[in-house]
Amino acid sequence: MSTSPPPAWVELPDAVALVPAWVLHLGLSGSELAVYISLCSFANGNGSCCYPSTKLIAERAGVAVGTVRNAVMVLRRKGALTTTKRRRRDGSICGLRYLLLSKQMTPAAPAEVSS
Repeated sequence: MSTSPPPAWVELPDAVALVPAWVLHLGLSGSELAVYISLCSFANGNGSCCYPSTKLIAERAGVAVGTVRNAVMVLRRKGALTTTKRRRRDGSICGLRYLLLSKQMTPAAPAEVSS
């Protein structure tokens, strides 16, 4: 029995997928986190945008395509990413654009005044 990694992983032997620490505190399941990490590994140079197919995300994350769809819904709901439908020139949908979000800033507490 072979233990070689799936083909989608072989193409990135030296790649690093950076995951913001705040994402680790969203209460994600293992599959949801695997999908997020997979998306991070596809992200462009500034680490925020990617366009992989659902099938490719599933292969890289080691989950089923249906699991990817469910995980993306959860990740959107929890504020980790947004998706936008990509369209061809004829208007038909050709996939999704994934935008990995930075942590939303919360208002700072008022500074204490020392006397």
